[in-house]
Amino acid sequence: MTVSPVTAVRAFSLGAAIGVIGGNVVAPYLLGRAAQVHPVLVIVALLVGGTFGGVLGILPAMPVTVIIVILVKEPHAAGSGRPWPPPPFLSP
Repeated sequence: MTVSPVTAVRAFSLGAAIGVIGGNVVAPYLLGRAAQVHPVLVIVALLVGGTFGGVLGILPAMPVTVIIVILVKEPHAAGSGRPWPPPPFLSP
């Protein structure tokens, strides 16, 4: 039950603003932090994945991006016979 149309518009505007901020700022920051990737790179990866593959392109966008970042940051780990460093959540 709404009190007035103005209250309904305010509530809708607040909900929309929270959704936009959460989806465009907070989510990339948290995803980037978990994957140790810069938030801007998260946004770019999702945009590129969505552009080339639509919704199904977004799904592999982050795993592919993280693999590329790891290979760029740790070139010695690819094909050198050395073991990969453990993921951060497994480090003591």
